[in-house]
Amino acid sequence: MDAVTERLRTLEDYWHIVALKTSYAELWNFGWGQPHDRAEQLAQLFVPDGVIDFGAFGLASGQAEIVEMAKSWASPPGTDEQAPSAPEAGLSVHYAANPAITVSGDDATASFAGMIMATLPGQTAAWVAGRYDDTLVRTESGWRFQRVGFTYALVTPFTGPGWVAQRMPALTAD
Repeated sequence: MDAVTERLRTLEDYWHIVALKTSYAELWNFGWGQPHDRAEQLAQLFVPDGVIDFGAFGLASGQAEIVEMAKSWASPPGTDEQAPSAPEAGLSVHYAANPAITVSGDDATASFAGMIMATLPGQTAAWVAGRYDDTLVRTESGWRFQRVGFTYALVTPFTGPGWVAQRMPALTAD
């Protein structure tokens, strides 16, 4: 491969991995207009034996467990059913920023700063921040996650009215 082709492939790999992480974050979002039934789509971003390691918040090994994990987070507390727009189903807003990506052939590592607003079990509004540390592999279908890990900088309740008690304040023009 000549130098220009190699540089182009490196740039394309970088942006494909950024796009994959963007899809990952978007597929975890729910409770503000996004459907709650995207667990299967999320799992397809992983190789068949892929892993999500959220530490104390759970570990999922393989696409089937990833689907179950995602469904459990998108379900109203105390139920086995999903509620596409019910406030009690919670809220999840994910941001992944500041990518640091290293590609080596068909393998890659990526680190992203993560900020998540989430409804935790017990209807607790919380801010979660930290760093995603991912390993990826190039497949016939493009880049896929082998492992997504998260190192927590903070998990703290939001004690104002928050999105659990008051999703949207009345907005009026004065």
